[in-house]
Amino acid sequence: MASGQQTAGPRGEDFIHWLCDGSLVSDFVFRSPAVKKGKHERELTDILVWFGSAVVVIQIKSADEQAHAQYDADQERRWCQKQAGSALGQVGGAFRALLKSAPTRLENARRGEVSWEPASVTQYFGLALVDHAVVGGVGAHDVFEYGAQKCPSFLLSFNEFVTVLRELSTTPDLLRYLECRALFVQRSSSPNPPELDLLATYKTDPEKFEKSLARGDVPLVPDRAWAEYEAVANVAARREADQPSYFIDRVIDLCHQASSTPMRLGGGYPETTPETSGRRYVDISVELARMNRVERRMFGKYMLDKCHLAEAERRDRYFSVPGSGGLPIVFVASVDSKEDRARSLLALTILAKLRSNTRRAVGIITQPAWWPDAAIEFILLDTDPAREQRLATPEMWASVMKFFPRQIHARATEFPNENSPATSFAPHDG
Repeated sequence: MASGQQTAGPRGEDFIHWLCDGSLVSDFVFRSPAVKKGKHERELTDILVWFGSAVVVIQIKSADEQAHAQYDADQERRWCQKQAGSALGQVGGAFRALLKSAPTRLENARRGEVSWEPASVTQYFGLALVDHAVVGGVGAHDVFEYGAQKCPSFLLSFNEFVTVLRELSTTPDLLRYLECRALFVQRSSSPNPPELDLLATYKTDPEKFEKSLARGDVPLVPDRAWAEYEAVANVAARREADQPSYFIDRVIDLCHQASSTPMRLGGGYPETTPETSGRRYVDISVELARMNRVERRMFGKYMLDKCHLAEAERRDRYFSVPGSGGLPIVFVASVDSKEDRARSLLALTILAKLRSNTRRAVGIITQPAWWPDAAIEFILLDTDPAREQRLATPEMWASVMKFFPRQIHARATEFPNENSPATSFAPHDG
């Protein structure tokens, strides 16, 4: 082997890691987490995704193209069976270590080393990925049970996983699908359908698929469902409609870049430091990452509209929306100087907290020409609302007098068209 050339294993892991980083937010993706045993460590799994109360364990088996070129059909089949069984077994071992609260080292480039907190996790999923088309459509799965905790795991080919992440390109979307997939396998008495046919049936109407499972029924998966799904014209329209959603993805990255920059908020708030900004960044990234692709599409489009208006009118424009648990998130497009931007962001975020009567609120402000290198500032306020009441001086509120709140409604469905029903998205808008 030439010096520096990677074997099939590391190449496959690099590829899957790159996919997960891009779709599932790299803050929550951990490569080669390790279990500590005395003075030594052993790899827990290839990739672990830990988002809120859910964990996805990913085990990867890569094929050596040169070796496989010499295999006949029977050798290929035996290789796939061996790798599939090995991967599912390793997933089960990772579940066992995690649920036993074994000392675990989780680390990534953005967050550094993260402490494993098993008490915060209520859902476990496993994915065994084998780099060979033969596993496609097999639908192999397993459910590992440790006490009352069930950990469903599924076998996919690399190509199937690429397609799943393309169609379910946010962590909430993927977790929702895996939960439905686990219920489908549990309730179905017939052989599992091909992965992409199941995915197509789910994607065509996720709510209908979920409701059917909730009633105890097993949704019908038509033959060639994936081929028909890809042929539907409105799929192309949906993918085009997704483009504004990548604004939210970009904001997460920009927040991370800004986390090392001190920010002077004034108004009685201490100046942020790289350390405190870093902690706040993680909290902000969690809140933004909770949005699924349809929500990101909706908010991204609205923010881009605000950027265009701010640039055209040469005045700040904003909107705020409720995040998870009622936590308000404020987006501002500002034409002001850095100092004035910080003042406006603080005032608008406090205003959102007062309206919602919550302890926490997130504020994000950017220049209208946001792509690709606009400045961005952000804050996370976590204080008693009474403090904001005391800090709400006339001078501070003067910075929000240029905004005129009103209620608006927007449309957002998986397949946008003129007859799409209005959603409950009704942000405060200015």
